[in-house]
Amino acid sequence: MDIGSWIPQVFYDLIGRVAPGAFLLILSAVLLLDPASASFLVVLLKEPHAPLALLLLSALVTAYIVGTLLGAIGFALWHGEWTRKAVAAVQLELPQDDDDDKPESGMAFKYDAVLLHEPAAGARLVKLRAEQHLCRVLAIGVFLLVPLYVWRSWPWRASDVGVLAGLALIAWSAYLFYIHLEIRARRLLANYWFLLGKPTRAPERKSGRSAFSEP
Repeated sequence: MDIGSWIPQVFYDLIGRVAPGAFLLILSAVLLLDPASASFLVVLLKEPHAPLALLLLSALVTAYIVGTLLGAIGFALWHGEWTRKAVAAVQLELPQDDDDDKPESGMAFKYDAVLLHEPAAGARLVKLRAEQHLCRVLAIGVFLLVPLYVWRSWPWRASDVGVLAGLALIAWSAYLFYIHLEIRARRLLANYWFLLGKPTRAPERKSGRSAFSEP
């Protein structure tokens, strides 16, 4: 079993799902829990009634689920993945490389080709994609947290305006960083695609021919 092939996906899950999910859970606890509930959590962590490893695993799974579900909302908003019509729209034939009328044509194919032919380069792309997912999750999570905080803190105090401004800044910063990562990922993908000679099939590991030669 090639354990090394798991590493990019593990990094993606940790960066794109677990990290933002944990951050949002902690932020929600700080902003939404009353002092009594917060003190109960502190006591639970200091004197756990379950093994610490089990508590950590539960927290990890919870953060992963939160990051995954909010990421699904992000994919729907960013890429229009609302219904199964998006699944039916996926073309199964080999995409064309250069189509001036369709700038998005072949993006997924190029991404998968780079991962296949040059795993080290593909790992960098996976990291960028994971960071993009992190930004999506943070933006969606904070956006959903705002009305909950407004409801929880009513009637407002002067300090609540600062909290809402901070939440808006987090969401806006996450969106701006997402745009930067999108630009960087596309440039990196284009660079690798041309440096690898536009591979169109799986590499031939046992023959003397180039793995990236045209068929």
